[in-house]
Amino acid sequence: MLVSMSIKEIMSTRLITLHPKDKMSRVKEIFEDFSIHHIPVVVSGELVGILSKTDFNLMNHIAKNSYDKFVQDKMMKSETVDGYMNKEIYALTVENTVGEAIEIFLENRIHCLPIVDGYEIVGIVTPYDILKLINKLK
Repeated sequence: MLVSMSIKEIMSTRLITLHPKDKMSRVKEIFEDFSIHHIPVVVSGELVGILSKTDFNLMNHIAKNSYDKFVQDKMMKSETVDGYMNKEIYALTVENTVGEAIEIFLENRIHCLPIVDGYEIVGIVTPYDILKLINKLK
């Protein structure tokens, strides 16, 4: 049954990560080059935050509201991830189930769950991953 399936069966394991001191210009490149919406933020392998495309778009919108291209470029090259990442992290372990992920998504209205082993991130799951699974099982 879907809800009892292990989360490790659907999690993405090929992760792109950021450091809190990475510049927002790097974030922009990642979102432009890859079809992802959430980037884990790690320090020495430990998960410390998540930066979503929505977080980035908020910062980018502020930069675009500047009439001066120089100011826009300066913001992208000077602002860092730690100023925009979400530090309140909900996470699961590989022992958790798809059903537990669904409950967390619904209760907290979030769109990304890092999968951790201790504090080290080993994967990521989104509602899209669950929808792909449902579509595959129909």
